[in-house]
Amino acid sequence: MELWFLDVILASTVNECALDEPGIWTSVWLSFHAAVVIIVDLWLWCRHKMRNTTRFYAACYLTLSWNSSFFACRAIDLGLGHKEWEEGRREDIAIVAAIGFAILMILCPILFAILVGQRRLFHKLASWLDHSRGRRLQDGAFMAMLLDSYVVEVGQPWWLTHQEIQEAAAAHPEQVQAKEDIASQIAGLPDHKPRPGFVAGIVIAASEDLQSFSVECQLDNHTAQIVQVDRGQEVLPWPVLLQMGRKGLRCVEWAALSLQVMRTNGTNATGDDFALSRPVGRGEIIDFFVSHSWSDNPAQKWSALQLAVETFYEKHGRYPTFWIDKFCINQNEIADGLRVLPVNVMSCRKMLCLSGNTYHARLWCAWELCVLLSFMSMEMALKQIIVLPLCESALMALTAFETVQRPAATIRTKSVDCVE
Repeated sequence: MELWFLDVILASTVNECALDEPGIWTSVWLSFHAAVVIIVDLWLWCRHKMRNTTRFYAACYLTLSWNSSFFACRAIDLGLGHKEWEEGRREDIAIVAAIGFAILMILCPILFAILVGQRRLFHKLASWLDHSRGRRLQDGAFMAMLLDSYVVEVGQPWWLTHQEIQEAAAAHPEQVQAKEDIASQIAGLPDHKPRPGFVAGIVIAASEDLQSFSVECQLDNHTAQIVQVDRGQEVLPWPVLLQMGRKGLRCVEWAALSLQVMRTNGTNATGDDFALSRPVGRGEIIDFFVSHSWSDNPAQKWSALQLAVETFYEKHGRYPTFWIDKFCINQNEIADGLRVLPVNVMSCRKMLCLSGNTYHARLWCAWELCVLLSFMSMEMALKQIIVLPLCESALMALTAFETVQRPAATIRTKSVDCVE
């Protein structure tokens, strides 16, 4: 059968070229097309590992493509007046040419898949998708670099915990000095509101490399203390942050989650919580980045998660994977985990916002949204954000984000001008 296909193509091409008629480009095109078909057919015959059925289907498609070209050329010659046909043949040629090209357009992708191979074709497609995903991760790493490279300036406010002050006093008692009340100086600074568990101070000096700086805080009305703050990390370029984010990227399965494990606050996360997550596989994309506040009602958040999972399962036939800070950040390396947070955001298909009464009061939540909105149009970004309000008042409260767990982090997030 395949030899008969070749005979039909070869004989028809030779006959066409032998005719002394106008329209030489038609003959040139049919000859070129016939040569391609014959070469591909011979190549298929030389591939002993290819199955006979696959070779037969490919030969059928190639022959059909040549026949479609033949009738199309006839229709072109007829329209240009290069050839004269018997009365009544015009409609026949036009119909056959149209049907032939329609079939050719349908079968070309199938022929391409047969010749290239399904495994190789899908491998190339996966590589292309992974490259596209890599660009998203680069955007996240760039945002992480912006967050990581905040500048501490002399005269700005800074907050210290009581433990940090006590440890500094024990290590350097000479830095506790008698001084007049500096509360008035602090009150004159922007964003000086008291924060529970923290003592407000003023940055009085900074090193040239900005890796350390001195903060003066008030102990009482007549005593002040100077605390040396070491940032403990250098500003890393975005490729390094991207590598860190990819290396430590984890997700948690739906089967590992329960209301019990969601009840405890994220600040009290343990190694057992981290053990519930797993590393992300090569080419795997996490379904949801869960943006939420641990201060919101856990039962309400669990109900919202269940609703999202049920909807996802009905559409995809499987349960989704999640990125949740408590389970996916190693508590022994929490600083590194937070500094690549934007990479984690961009590693997920969609962001699931569990909006409760305190969600709008968490600046980290605003930062997560900022990362997603910074590198795509508003229309595209909104397609990737799913907001599940835990109560009616939560939706109206989304217009303001102002609080973070550590007050000093406010300076970092607000230093990146990406939220209008």
